[in-house]
Amino acid sequence: MTRPATGSSSLLLSSSSRGSRLATFDGANVAVAGDLYAPPPGFVGGGATTAVATNDDVVFFAWGASSDASQNKLSTYTPGTWGTDLTPSALWSVASFPNSAFTGAVFAKAIYDSGQVYLYTFTSVGAFASPISCNASSK
Repeated sequence: MTRPATGSSSLLLSSSSRGSRLATFDGANVAVAGDLYAPPPGFVGGGATTAVATNDDVVFFAWGASSDASQNKLSTYTPGTWGTDLTPSALWSVASFPNSAFTGAVFAKAIYDSGQVYLYTFTSVGAFASPISCNASSK
């Protein structure tokens, strides 16, 4: 996979049912910055996306759903690890939530504070907070 270029441009995350892609924005132009990251087999993308800057990286989160809408999948990646989902087992079963509240992420926001990432996910009928552990890795 092609890794996105980094520099003085802003990184943007775009998500569709086919997957997620990074683009750079330099104030006037938008350019594709990396290959399409497709959700795992049996899942579609297009859910809420967000990003957060940490002390040494940018972390991107993208929600997807299983084809039968019974599970939600959180994919996590950074520019340096583009193409590798850092949370391959992050699955949420719709049936495990009261009143099937987690029926699809419609908005997400991530906050970084004192070495901890907090992911806030909003659905059509509820909101959920998830502390995310970030471990250092070689780039």
